[in-house]
Amino acid sequence: MHVETMPLGVVEWNSEYRVTRFSRRAEEILGWAAADVLGRRLDEIPWVPEEDWPSVRAVMRDMSSGARPVNVNANRNLRKDGSVVHCEWYNSTIHDSAGRLVSALSLVLDVTGRTIAEQATRESRAKLDSALASMTDAVFISDAEGRFVEFNDAFATFHRFASRDECARTFGEYPDLLEVFTADGARAPVERWAVPRALRGETVTNAEYVLRRKDTGETWVGSYSFGPLRRDGEIVGSVVVARDVTERKRAEEELKIVTRLYAVLSRVNEAIVRIRDEQALYEEVCRIVADEGGFPLVWVGLVRDRRIVPAASWGRAAGYLGEIEVEVDGPLGQGPTGVCVRERRPVINDDFGVNPSTWPWRQPTLRYGLRASAAFPLARGDQVIGALTFYAAEPGAFTPKQVNLLEALCADLSYALDAMRQERLRSDAERALRQSEQSLREADRRKDDFLGMLSHELRNPLAPIRNSVYILNHADPAGEPARRARAVIQRQTEHLTRLVDDLLDVTRIARGKIELRRERIDVADVVRRTAEDLRAVLSSRDLELVVEVPPARLWVHADETRLAQVVGNLLHNAGKFTPPGGRVEVSVRAGDGIAELRVRDTGVGIEPELLERVFEPFVQSERSLARTQGGLGLGLALVKGIVELHGGSVRAESAGPGRGAELVVILPLASTPEARSAPAGETTPGAGRRVLVVDDNRDAAESLAQLLEVRGHTADVAFDGPTAIRMAGATRYDVILCDIGLPGMSGYEVATALRNGAGNGAQLIAVSGYAQPEDLARAADAGFDGHVAKPADPERILQLLA
Repeated sequence: MHVETMPLGVVEWNSEYRVTRFSRRAEEILGWAAADVLGRRLDEIPWVPEEDWPSVRAVMRDMSSGARPVNVNANRNLRKDGSVVHCEWYNSTIHDSAGRLVSALSLVLDVTGRTIAEQATRESRAKLDSALASMTDAVFISDAEGRFVEFNDAFATFHRFASRDECARTFGEYPDLLEVFTADGARAPVERWAVPRALRGETVTNAEYVLRRKDTGETWVGSYSFGPLRRDGEIVGSVVVARDVTERKRAEEELKIVTRLYAVLSRVNEAIVRIRDEQALYEEVCRIVADEGGFPLVWVGLVRDRRIVPAASWGRAAGYLGEIEVEVDGPLGQGPTGVCVRERRPVINDDFGVNPSTWPWRQPTLRYGLRASAAFPLARGDQVIGALTFYAAEPGAFTPKQVNLLEALCADLSYALDAMRQERLRSDAERALRQSEQSLREADRRKDDFLGMLSHELRNPLAPIRNSVYILNHADPAGEPARRARAVIQRQTEHLTRLVDDLLDVTRIARGKIELRRERIDVADVVRRTAEDLRAVLSSRDLELVVEVPPARLWVHADETRLAQVVGNLLHNAGKFTPPGGRVEVSVRAGDGIAELRVRDTGVGIEPELLERVFEPFVQSERSLARTQGGLGLGLALVKGIVELHGGSVRAESAGPGRGAELVVILPLASTPEARSAPAGETTPGAGRRVLVVDDNRDAAESLAQLLEVRGHTADVAFDGPTAIRMAGATRYDVILCDIGLPGMSGYEVATALRNGAGNGAQLIAVSGYAQPEDLARAADAGFDGHVAKPADPERILQLLA
């Protein structure tokens, strides 16, 4: 290749360091013309910065002395116009036989662009290192394979590492060190951690994770912001910024608790001003503090004759302390309430480690242990009359701020109790009398409205039943008219049963008597099955039913029967108020820790003024005498009561009359599913049992006996208790079906007598309209083996005889 066509500049000089050749490319690179430099000594040409000349002259001397030529990398050269060019000089020399320099040749390469880029890279890296070192947040950067290529000292602190050196791991090693949980407490699989999500292209700000070291068990909360690193549109890594927000979360929780207690204190003081009856005040204070303060149990214990007796109890464990009566100085009096009363001071137990399942009294509704307590004395003047005791499910639940607020609450309550004994002013009595009269008038009006409505609703099914009975008495039993009459009786009886059940359920909810049998269930499955059960009913009304449920399971902690009742009532309500040809839609979806159930229809809609009242008992949009839609207006009231018992909420939405309505139920999702036992198979009733039916209602007794004989059993009837006992002593019965409300001698007394010898070992089953939880408990104490609520489902009776 000719020198003038070479891509590198050529500079040749002799033993006197004078330039003898300067190529065209050298002119272009170095910015000097050949005429400027030819014949001049190298050190006479101002093409090297003054501070660089010592090193350049050293290279020249080495080359002149015969030393091995030295190449110069990234040498700075000054162009004639004053600009700087970065060059690499590749040098070679020719010496004579005596070792004297004859000539030297230098090849010059322009590396300005590369040098500037490397300098920028060094500066950027220095800035990155400085930024990472100065940040208090943990910062880590990975490549596309998840290997950590950059991180700061805060990264080690965040992950509880002893030193920064321990951080240099691949992402794959971290699951061996840490467990990660989402904000709802669910364990996060590795693919849901920040780095994998970022490498999949997700960009997230302020995602909260709970981290736990597997070796030490230490737990903390991190707020993560992360996203992918891209080059030319391709993800080449990830960047994650994490901040330890444990203390902030604790402070937030403490603030929430204290704020809530301030609100509770305000509500309690409102109740103190409003309520002048001691027992009612106890109950209201307990209810407010338990429901809104979040304590599992709040209990007022009073002192009577050195005994602590219950004044009121409330909360998720409400009622389980109802039978307690303990000596103040006895063994059970060593608990927080007894010590508080005896020593006349607050008693705080941060972790008293009591498992209520081992306590000696009955606790039918308690589902968990109580781990902390705080008891405060109640005073009337100088006399301590009892204590207000708060229980918490977690140890260490009572902080100093909480204790101060609760103590203030108890002081206010004590003051109110003292003032309540002092003030019996005439104005209060007159005001109470006027309010009572007004309440009575309102109650009387509501009673008249309800009785009129109830009379209408009960008479409606009685008319077709009476007509159908007449047909059965005069028609061929095997004929079509008789078949239709029996179907009418069946439908109307079921309608009557539903009316009575709704009345009882509303009453139980209002009195707090419903006990949920909660377990982890798939709400989507319950909605699907309930909707399919009602599809035929809606189709018979010429209504289209659309069901949209997700394929994934949505776990909730609920009573499956009651949840199905909610769905059924919503669908019945939609069907009742949607004209033929309309559409009913039911859907379920998962939200942020909730399951959302929606039932939408294309029906008559809801007036705006009724939207907030549709969940009250006996409220319906239609109030005409015709009452074409029927019902007592209890369906949505039941829905609201049952949903709220599950910790959920319900609301109604409508654009107005004629524009349809939508009912929305919100339920909290359960954290993780648990295995459920497989449902028991259908039981085929046994045959050939000898049964005694005891009921003072002759029609009820004889029809039930006839039903049993149709299914292959032998049945006798007795219409009172003494007759039943005599018959049981004379005949060996397999099963005795006994009413509770018998004249003279109750069903409880009959069961006791039969268990004391007259029953000959027969199975005792109560068949009664007394079906509250306390009735079931009393029946079990009397000796009954089972209980069936009236009106009894024949299939249920037959299953018990199997």
